[in-house]
Amino acid sequence: EKDAIVVSNKPIKEKDTLTDGYKIIPMTFSATLQKETGNYINGKKEGLWTRYNSYKIEPPFYWDKILETNYKLGGKNGKQIIFSSDDTIMIGTFVNGQEQGMGKLFDMNYPHKLQKTWNTENGQYTMLAEYYPSGHLKSRYTDTTINSKQLKAFKTYYETGQVESLGFYNNNKLD
Repeated sequence: EKDAIVVSNKPIKEKDTLTDGYKIIPMTFSATLQKETGNYINGKKEGLWTRYNSYKIEPPFYWDKILETNYKLGGKNGKQIIFSSDDTIMIGTFVNGQEQGMGKLFDMNYPHKLQKTWNTENGQYTMLAEYYPSGHLKSRYTDTTINSKQLKAFKTYYETGQVESLGFYNNNKLD
């Protein structure tokens, strides 16, 4: 048995066993190391912070960037970007620690095409658009007013680009 790394003074071993009654079950463990870089001002996170993961448990460590978050006075403020293999997977926007504004989700697989866009306002998520894996528009949602009624208009598309359906939501119910 070989000790790989110590976390919270408790060794994580590459191989170990688990005893269940009279059975001894061989176990293989894995660990993910994380590190963050950024600045503190008066004990609070400030500016751009970057988080990295390493799946190696002994040197040399190879660090993959997984997250960039902007901070102001210790709270998330500005863009937060989630990465996979150094490619952008999700972008969100924060104001005073709360998600606020437009967000984007990208496909995890290369070439990381846009999957969804949304807007967050006062804790409420509103879908703006969804896309097929090919990148073609699947559905679009827009705010509209008809006869003094606030409605959410939607339009869905076939992958060929032809309109499939359209309609309105009123208070999150199909109108």
